[in-house]
Amino acid sequence: MGLSGLLLSGCGEKKENSLSELQLSGNVESMRVRTYEAVEKFGEIEKGDLLVNDFHDNAFYEFNEDGMLTSLAFYDNYDDFREKTIFEYDKNLLMSVSNYDAKGNKNHKAVYTYEEGFMKTETVYDEDGVLDSRMVYKNDGRFVISGKRYMPKGDEPDSEIGFEDDEGYGAVDSVCTDDLLMDSAVAEVKEEPASDKKEKKVEKDPDQKEGEKLVYAYENTYQDDGKLVKSVGKNYYNGEVDYTSVTEYVWKGEWISQMKFDKDVVKFVRDDKGFITEIDGGIIAYGESIYPCLGEKYYYKYEFDDHGNWTKRTEYDGDAKQPKRITVRVISYAD
Repeated sequence: MGLSGLLLSGCGEKKENSLSELQLSGNVESMRVRTYEAVEKFGEIEKGDLLVNDFHDNAFYEFNEDGMLTSLAFYDNYDDFREKTIFEYDKNLLMSVSNYDAKGNKNHKAVYTYEEGFMKTETVYDEDGVLDSRMVYKNDGRFVISGKRYMPKGDEPDSEIGFEDDEGYGAVDSVCTDDLLMDSAVAEVKEEPASDKKEKKVEKDPDQKEGEKLVYAYENTYQDDGKLVKSVGKNYYNGEVDYTSVTEYVWKGEWISQMKFDKDVVKFVRDDKGFITEIDGGIIAYGESIYPCLGEKYYYKYEFDDHGNWTKRTEYDGDAKQPKRITVRVISYAD
């Protein structure tokens, strides 16, 4: 799986820097994020206990002068430091991502290569420097249009998303009441197969190296302006397609107004700044990513600072609009 989520500001689009990906304005140096349970007392909505379904619910972001994310620290629902990720660049091209635990021990490292400004490979190594996975990307001179993930033979891709409760993390599947979550990266989307029908065994892959096996591949289709409109992902098992997922996107101006996962649709309502105020069939989670919660409806209200960045977001669920979560962002600026 890739390392970046499907961001609310527009999946598939090439962003100027990390700040634009996160819809942050101004010369931001850092941002501290905490998420709380929303409780109602004496007719007022207040912050309750920390609510950490994912690391991004309790995190500290640091950016360089070019607006690129340089470090991302995660905390659990006891507000204890758990791990940190370091990002290294060359002229704003991401060259490596290193993840460390709370004691400073390396968990894994991803190294990137480029071809004519487009990402060509992502190679991930474990804590011992042993190859964990390799991603190969293709471009058409305008956009990255496809990618394939390989793993050493004998290894299986991760099949579960979540954190152990006794380590101080909330259960990830508690975000959606129907327990339907999706992993997404570089416009990849995994979902349950629409059918159990297997496709034919794939032919020899020119990108595959000796001792590797193909575990995932995707192909993207874009509009002329670079907006992603369709992504087809295939998960492989023993050289055969295990299941296929198709995700389609509908745009309204500069923003996604609808995402279709097979036959299931997630719709968005936004304010004049592009921030989502209502989601029908989905939820904002995991570092500002969109995940489907089919059959669910969520509402969002914001408070903003003088730079136009939101500093407080209250989430409501259901037609009754009951308060559920409050996310607070403390943003520091260089000027």
